[in-house]
Amino acid sequence: MFRFIVAVVVVLLAGGLAGCHTTSDPAKGGFFDYFVHRGDYENRQEQRKQQLTQLQAQNAGLRSQGSALEKQMAQEQKKLDALQARIEVTSAELDKMRLAIQQGKVKNRKVRREVEALMARRTELQGKLQQLRSQQNMSVPALQAQIAELQKEIAELEEEVLARTGL
Repeated sequence: MFRFIVAVVVVLLAGGLAGCHTTSDPAKGGFFDYFVHRGDYENRQEQRKQQLTQLQAQNAGLRSQGSALEKQMAQEQKKLDALQARIEVTSAELDKMRLAIQQGKVKNRKVRREVEALMARRTELQGKLQQLRSQQNMSVPALQAQIAELQKEIAELEEEVLARTGL
């Protein structure tokens, strides 16, 4: 009888184990799944290691790219500082012209209007410069293009101011 009970228990256990659903997903599988799908587990683990290595390499590349962009942004900030200095020099000349007009040294209305137009242009350029300084999300090529345009406008203003300094 003991043999019969042992045989029934073995048959029930074998049937129970045979009826178990196995999966290759270690999160869903159980103890027996590990032995059934051991190769799948190891393959998945190797794939994850390779993905990790690739992501680490990509991260290192992005970090170096980020530091290069930071260097470029610092160079562009230096250019903006130089433009600010140029505007200040031009502004000093314009202020001298305005003072000459206010003191009555220049009575020509045309010259007065020209000086006022130059001063308005100076204010516009200062506004553009401040706007460039405040834009943090602008890409480096876009910033370089804006700086080049501003440099051109400042050079034109400087030429006009130099032409008018003799009044």
